[in-house]
Amino acid sequence: MMHKQKGNGQKGQRGQSFVELAIVLSLLIFMLAGVVEFGYLLNQYITLVEGTRETARVLSPQKFFDDSGVPNNDLFVNGAAHLGGGLYVLDGENLVVAPESSSIWPITLDETIGDDIIISIFSINDDGTLIRYPDDDGYSRFGNETSRFSDADISAKLVSGAPKTGAVLVEVFYHYHQILNLLEGWTGPIAVHAYSILPLAGAEPD
Repeated sequence: MMHKQKGNGQKGQRGQSFVELAIVLSLLIFMLAGVVEFGYLLNQYITLVEGTRETARVLSPQKFFDDSGVPNNDLFVNGAAHLGGGLYVLDGENLVVAPESSSIWPITLDETIGDDIIISIFSINDDGTLIRYPDDDGYSRFGNETSRFSDADISAKLVSGAPKTGAVLVEVFYHYHQILNLLEGWTGPIAVHAYSILPLAGAEPD
């Protein structure tokens, strides 16, 4: 009788060990999957930041006002096209850009789920007052989003006493689809916002 009880106890301990191993192993696999997923997300975020920076660089040397002081609104469309693929103008020449040549490739934006590109151009006086073009919400490529930065936010970034200047703000809104798809059924795509702001001499006020 004693021998039989001992054998049952050993089997119970082995069973408990297997359960504990299964729980710990499941947690480790879930954590590893989370690290892999975060790595993919971070990689795409870096691509988006570089894309907005490159688009801002393309727009930065462009002339925003013509000789009569009229804004060149084509820069908004052209800059958005450069970020997402399409038609844009560089040094006065029309260039056709396929999605494969856009500044965020291989990422492609899907306007049907809320992706968007926002471009704002600022004309900033030496007293810190600014005018935003085309309006307070910025130019939206797909009409899904508005700029995350108010005029007050931009003014707060200015150096006191700086001379008059111009600036361009490029923002991209993107919904990241999880590669491993562990939680997307509950959380949906992860919303990502990336931006860059650079001087735009061609928007300097008179």
